[in-house]
Amino acid sequence: MKKAEIITYHFVPNYGAVLQVYALQRILRQYVDNVEILDYRPKAINSTYAPINTNTIKSLISTILSLPSYLNKRSKFRLFEKEYLNLSKNRYEVSKDIVGLDADYVFLGSDQVWNFEITDGFDPVYFGRIKESKASKVISYAASLGKGTLSQGEITIFEEALRNVDSISVREREAANLLTQCTDKNIEVVLDPTLLLSKEEWNVIPSNANYGEYVLLYTLADYKETREMAKKIAEYKGIKVIEISGKRKNIKHKYSHTVLYNAGPIEFLSLIKNAEFVVTDSFHGTAFSVNFNKQFVTIPHKTRGGRMLGLLQKLNLEHRLAEVFQETLCSEKIEFDQANALLESERNISIKFIERSLRGDN
Repeated sequence: MKKAEIITYHFVPNYGAVLQVYALQRILRQYVDNVEILDYRPKAINSTYAPINTNTIKSLISTILSLPSYLNKRSKFRLFEKEYLNLSKNRYEVSKDIVGLDADYVFLGSDQVWNFEITDGFDPVYFGRIKESKASKVISYAASLGKGTLSQGEITIFEEALRNVDSISVREREAANLLTQCTDKNIEVVLDPTLLLSKEEWNVIPSNANYGEYVLLYTLADYKETREMAKKIAEYKGIKVIEISGKRKNIKHKYSHTVLYNAGPIEFLSLIKNAEFVVTDSFHGTAFSVNFNKQFVTIPHKTRGGRMLGLLQKLNLEHRLAEVFQETLCSEKIEFDQANALLESERNISIKFIERSLRGDN
């Protein structure tokens, strides 16, 4: 019986992080008898997502106000983890404690597993370098560096680390271009794992949103313009706004009728699935809007908009990028037939990468 081990950031309270590992786990189960997620939770990554911010009095007050909602949200992530993710029996916080990994295949990613700022320097685990590992293949799937340049020191690290990776795929073209400096191995650009599953496959997770008709606002950058866009679209349609928010902010109700501070992964999916319209500056907000065939607009993130632009260009949906409200965003309905066909083609390319990697053909 073959076994695959996934190594990623499965434990952080981030919708994309949790849903991408669920999707990859589900896809791999079509090819491998036993798929497990290594329960590796290094302190460096835990601290990155810690809710405590005491840099200023204002941030401390915000942290205190946000804490009950954060804890409630965190508990929903833990319930999702327990219900939908197959974690290893042992939990690890230090890389040297992981010895003798019993798996035939190790999958690295998705997410920014090769971002040394998040991992606090080079972490061998995220390159499959585990003492006495029994894996015959180490495969990166949609790994990300989270940056646009590499220092000479980082190039040297990647040159050595990538020797251990048999098949390499990344989630951004920019990352592929950077890593060609570090290895002669073929590097493929593949879909985010969440896009490997069809709408029907995502629908096995129950829907629990019951808010009537609404415009969903999901923003990471908290730009005033994004909230204004949602407000105008809701006014045009004569419906309310529901916002998914990570922390309590000074949000006036002229922008949002309902603000959800503690939505878990299931609610996140359900809110997108049942929305009349989605306004987002998030990659995964965009990806799920496309996958669920929702009317949507993506506001380009000022520093992290490349992934969204790349996805929408692949699907001929770049006209859904907008910075200011236009009536045509509402009046011209998205016809998804072409986008669905293009997505299916991209999905097949990514699946074939996985199949070749498992066979050792890459």
